[in-house]
Amino acid sequence: PGTTETQAVGSPNGRSIAWVEIGPAGAALHTATRFGEHDVSIPLEFPPFYLQWDPTSSKVLYLGNAGPTIALGVVDQAVVQPQDIAVGGGAPLYLSWSPDGTDILVHVGNAVLGTSDLVDPLDRIHRRPGVFQAPVWLPDGGLVYAISRGKGQALVVDHDGTIATLARFDGGVIFTVDPAGRRIAYRLDRPDGSQRGVFVRSIDGGRARRITRRETTTF
Repeated sequence: PGTTETQAVGSPNGRSIAWVEIGPAGAALHTATRFGEHDVSIPLEFPPFYLQWDPTSSKVLYLGNAGPTIALGVVDQAVVQPQDIAVGGGAPLYLSWSPDGTDILVHVGNAVLGTSDLVDPLDRIHRRPGVFQAPVWLPDGGLVYAISRGKGQALVVDHDGTIATLARFDGGVIFTVDPAGRRIAYRLDRPDGSQRGVFVRSIDGGRARRITRRETTTF
């Protein structure tokens, strides 16, 4: 009685499930097999509102409210011997795992982009972020994010510091990349909040194709 279970998320390999349990004793992260076996639990200092497995299905990242900011933590070896690692925080906070699950790409507020190995301080990317939310770490190691450029902004892909521009805009951008990391879909917004449309193009080049001009909430 008095216990709530939320945020159930399946692992990429399809073998495990992670979820949050909130009860009289506080919050805990649970993991178990998809059939409910090998249930392991680790107490947390705050109830998470977001969980995300790493690509190797061995770590679970969580976000939760901690006073005026958003706190970030990672549970390592989540399926076997879970270890809670406090990473940091900020608001708003968006992130993406590296393909091997060892690092995260972080976008904090309106001024910070960087990578973290979950132990050492953030390795800053010294470019001013544009108006966007979650960055993307591509399977080939490239990074996709938006930056301020002159009086406008640009959606770019960063391969070891070599920047290629995918689109230019002057309001904001929302984007997602296909699982293979070959194509990107993005919505361009004007400063007044109206939309230029949703586009799709190859990460490596080629012309963008407009999918729709209509107001689009999600895709």
